[in-house]
Amino acid sequence: MEFATEMDEVEEFLWTNKYPVHVENDKGKKANFRRKCRAFVIQDECLKFVHKPNRRDLTEVRFLGVIKDRQYQLDIVLASHRGAGDNDEAVALGGHVGRDKVIDRIMQRYWWRNVTSDVVETIKTCLRCHPQANGLVERNNRTVQNLLLRTLSDRHENWDKCLHGVLFALRWVGLISDTSDTNKY
Repeated sequence: MEFATEMDEVEEFLWTNKYPVHVENDKGKKANFRRKCRAFVIQDECLKFVHKPNRRDLTEVRFLGVIKDRQYQLDIVLASHRGAGDNDEAVALGGHVGRDKVIDRIMQRYWWRNVTSDVVETIKTCLRCHPQANGLVERNNRTVQNLLLRTLSDRHENWDKCLHGVLFALRWVGLISDTSDTNKY
């Protein structure tokens, strides 16, 4: 059953105390439906999810707005991760923070069934968090990094002072192949 339809049934039950048609004639289904409905309340004329962040301390309870619309769910995830606009200030408010912080931001106010998986999928596809380069560039970057590590030995904080020298050495000598049949030196 679709999430929005299921939440509409829960909300209808909390308002009217009438069961949905598909559970009316089955005691077991009625009991399961009532059990599911215990996690929700009507507050300020809106359906809210009763969230208990700490299962040991039941005194801390949050009433989170249930978001039924799929597009609105994705908009909330994007705004929490990337910011809510195109200008620099709005993007800075999002901050491109990691999974746990985005989930925590969302779970301060909102709830839907798959918040965590939606956040994980959104962050996986974020180009700012996971920049793409071609394989040759990545390999050359790794070569520069390895040369810097060998040059600096234990003084890793001064890498910027050695970078120009390492790049000069690479450009002057060139990349020497590992295979002996193409090694001209």
